[in-house]
Amino acid sequence: MNFSFSLPSFLIFSLALILIFEGILYTAFPSTVKKVLESFVNYRKEKIRFLGLCFLVIGLMIIYILIKYVI
Repeated sequence: MNFSFSLPSFLIFSLALILIFEGILYTAFPSTVKKVLESFVNYRKEKIRFLGLCFLVIGLMIIYILIKYVI
């Protein structure tokens, strides 16, 4: 397969995938999602920032691997 995305198309496509995934989670597991979100209230902002940074790095690594080896 040969995919040729421009950067704006790629970003919009990625955002759409995130929204689809979150929509599936909220639809299939609303109680669990609510519990997880409520647990964030007790976290210090440094811990939330660290989790966000971890997700960012993991996401960038996945995109790098996909671009370098798959697409």
